[in-house]
Parts: sequence; C-alpha cells; structure tokens
Amino acid sequence: MKKKLLIFGKSEFFIKLVKKKYSKYKIYITSWHNPNIFLKFDIIFICGFDYSAYQKDYKSFIKSNYSKPLNYLRKIKKNKTKVIYINTLLGNKNYSFSRYYFVKHLLAKRIIKEFLNNNIINIPTIYNNKNLFIRGDYVSKIIFKLLIKLNFIKTINLNQLNNILNMNNVNYLYKQSKSIKGILLKIPRNIFIDRLLRILIG
Repeated sequence: MKKKLLIFGKSEFFIKLVKKKYSKYKIYITSWHNPNIFLKFDIIFICGFDYSAYQKDYKSFIKSNYSKPLNYLRKIKKNKTKVIYINTLLGNKNYSFSRYYFVKHLLAKRIIKEFLNNNIINIPTIYNNKNLFIRGDYVSKIIFKLLIKLNFIKTINLNQLNNILNMNNVNYLYKQSKSIKGILLKIPRNIFIDRLLRILIG
C-alpha cells in the first residue's frame, strides 16, 4: 500500500515540485479555504495562505491563516506524520508590521511545538529567469522586480529551491521557535501594502 501525502494549499508551483519529488506516494490535494479530506497522512506538505484575509478584520485573519489550518492538521496527523511547512524567510527583527509575516511565523512556532517530526523551510522570494513567483498584478510584479534589483528583497532560484526541498541546504531550515510581535496588525490592508511594510519596515 502506498504511503499517503497531502498537499495542503493549491499552489500550482509547489504542487508540481512535490509530485515530482514524491512520485511514489499517493498524493492528495486540498484547499486552504475549505480543507475537506479527512484521512491520516504520512506526510503533510503545507503551502497555503488565505490572501483574501488581508482586508478582513484581525480576528477573521487569524482564524483563516492560523486557527482553522491548525485545527485541520490536528485531525489528519498520525503520531509519526512528517509535517513540511513552507514559511517565509525569517528576518532579524522580533517584530513586524506585516500580517503575512506575523501569522506565517506564528503558525511555524505552533507546528514546531505540536508536531515533533517537522521541517520548517524558510524561503525568500522565488525569482528565476526573470520570472517572479509571487501573487499580485502586473504593476506589483514590476515594482518588486525593481526592489530586487535594488537589493531590498532576497531571492532564490529554482535550483536552490530544489536543494532546499531535498534538505541539502540547511541554511533555510530551522527548528527553533521565534516569537514575533505584531504591530498595527488590526488595520486591514491589501497584499501590496502588506508586502511593502514587510520589506521596508519589518
């Protein structure tokens, strides 16, 4: 019987990578918004986020990107389930004005505490052959490409990402939990503003 792997989140980019790397597994995919597969999995690969929650109230934002996914993980894990979580790159500051940065690391900290067999993978922006793998419109991507050229944003290419997923680059893995203080997170904002706050302020 094949071992079972769940991709939690419908990022087409990561789905393609995971299917290639774990071809011997029976792979299931469920959405971040409405997880509806209630089996017990050997590996859970987490690559989701509710981007629509940026403009919701703070309580709804935390529910969408922390409480709800965490409760789902608790229902589908086994004692030895391996949890692989794609997180954003951890900075030096212990505070953030970014809703995205704050809640991503909040979930990472909880996964480390509750799921002993975990790999938290902190990755910067994926930028390969002038392709920028971020969610956003054309104008946003142009601006962020400019910020990359000005060295405001750290990036990795696809080869580096493959090395990370193969656990060959320990620089992007971590086991420690770090508390991040959120500042002014109760104010709704769009994706672009949240990203700029994270890049320019923290």
